[in-house]
Amino acid sequence: MNIELRTIDRENMYDVIELQVADEQKKFVASNSFSLLQANYEVDMYPFAIYKDNELVGFVMYDLDDEIDMYGMCRLMVDKKYQNQGIGKLAIEKLFDVVREEHGNVKFYTSAEPTNTVALGLYEKMGFENTGKIVYDEVLMIKQL
Repeated sequence: MNIELRTIDRENMYDVIELQVADEQKKFVASNSFSLLQANYEVDMYPFAIYKDNELVGFVMYDLDDEIDMYGMCRLMVDKKYQNQGIGKLAIEKLFDVVREEHGNVKFYTSAEPTNTVALGLYEKMGFENTGKIVYDEVLMIKQL
């Protein structure tokens, strides 16, 4: 399986917006349209389309959060048709590579709602440590890249 992170542009923007998580996951992640709008108007937000073998399957975005003074993965979603295939894990690994290339071996955060046990479990498997802190109503997790 070949996973790539690609820039979002005029060619794939509408397709990224159309990606959907399962209904029970919608409470955990902002829509891709909101995320792209946010990235357009806020500084230091970096959105990417996730492709599996040249097929669009998800969305990921990282940012520089001024309040915690750290780069981190602020969005991750895999379309409901492509979940449970290991795509999220591979996309996170690709994102780690991008961040290391752009910013070096920095501390890197992510977060998830306390009830989102699937995301929290994935992030722990990816080496994120639970800080025990709640930021923006979510569990803050940190990994040294």
